Amino acid sequence: MSEVKEFESVRKRLAHDTGPVHESLHHHPVLGALASEDLPTQTYRVILSAYAGFYGAVEASRERLRAHPELSLRPQVDALHEDLATLEEMPTALGEDALELESTPAVLGALYVLQGAGFGGRMLARQVALSLPQAPRRFLQDGVAKATWLALCAQLELVSEADYEDLCDAAMRTFHTLARHVEQAAAYVPLQSPETPAFGTGSRL
Repeated sequence: MSEVKEFESVRKRLAHDTGPVHESLHHHPVLGALASEDLPTQTYRVILSAYAGFYGAVEASRERLRAHPELSLRPQVDALHEDLATLEEMPTALGEDALELESTPAVLGALYVLQGAGFGGRMLARQVALSLPQAPRRFLQDGVAKATWLALCAQLELVSEADYEDLCDAAMRTFHTLARHVEQAAAYVPLQSPETPAFGTGSRL
């Protein structure tokens, strides 16, 4: 883990420390399908289903700890459920012990990952529309609100050095656990492995 003196902000330090695992998701064998030119309908259903279960679990942890209501994932969860209803699909539940978030800094680390994943959503929505023009795309199109991201960045700067390890560890575990969750949900779906980045590929402010 990096030394605080190397960076001008907590956000930049966190981006540096989580960079390798974040980059690995750009080439994830399942998530990469979102940016492919021939995205199968079933693959899209599986990805949204896995996302809905994962985002819902993190939001439940946030609510349980009463942490950062201004950073709620409820808009994303609702958008995912709306898309899934159109596709007649259900969320893929995340195991109760798959991602344990037991502190406010840990919840903030997970929110950093999932709110940040909204960057690039509109670009992916356009790509999905080329492959599946009738597919619902509200989750991708909504992305992350600028005000929400700025509020999250402000909260990051309030994290103490004592809490930074908890924050960073949770962010890393969120990246890893989401990748595994999507892979497990897609275990029986034949997929290609495109090289086009797919997860949170837009520029973060």
